[in-house]
Amino acid sequence: MYREMLSIEKGDVISIVGSGGKSTTMFLMAEELKNLGTVLVTTTTKILIPKVLKDYELCFNSVDSLLKYNLSLKNKVVILGSRVENGKLIGLNNLELSKVREKFDYILIEADGSKKLPLKAWRENEPVILKYTTKTLGIIPADLIGKKLDYDSVFNSELFKLHFKSEEYFSKEVLYNVITDKEGIFKNSRGSKYIFFNRVEGEVKKYIVDVIFYLKNKTENINYIYGSNEEGYCEY
Repeated sequence: MYREMLSIEKGDVISIVGSGGKSTTMFLMAEELKNLGTVLVTTTTKILIPKVLKDYELCFNSVDSLLKYNLSLKNKVVILGSRVENGKLIGLNNLELSKVREKFDYILIEADGSKKLPLKAWRENEPVILKYTTKTLGIIPADLIGKKLDYDSVFNSELFKLHFKSEEYFSKEVLYNVITDKEGIFKNSRGSKYIFFNRVEGEVKKYIVDVIFYLKNKTENINYIYGSNEEGYCEY
């Protein structure tokens, strides 16, 4: 599903940014890609340590512990952090990733944090995109488009208002600003750019194509896909 939509190839390093499904998308992608080779799942921020590992998953809390692992990683999903703090895996930097990069056919990086809120604006040091990134994937929850903005549900809400000229509604115009502004979702991005509109379910299916048509006419070199992690589909 994701491999085709994102034209994923061996050697790709995909940094995932935005809000509304980054972790879920990353692990679903990893599950799909594991059948094609070795997969690394990591972060440049923080991710929760999985409470239960699936039979194809391995979790390492340091680069050294992974480097000492001598068994095959074929068809495995390796979850890696540089260390553990408060039950979370702390992210890798460029040097740490360089030490393990050659072990993996596909690398997926959660490169952004949103405090589990559905929308966000980016602070000066966000998102954290490593230099090896070949594709940047921005996640946006489509079910909020056209809806009244609840600023209690926006991470860094004052920056959101400032940078994206938002007022009462999450309109197509505000969405366009989120995608194209220099302080927006592709800030610090590297490689090919993709937007995944997640949560396209029910009534949202009726208007998402028009939204994407609007964006395609106003942007260049951005690939748009939509779907639902919940319903398990992804389309152009």
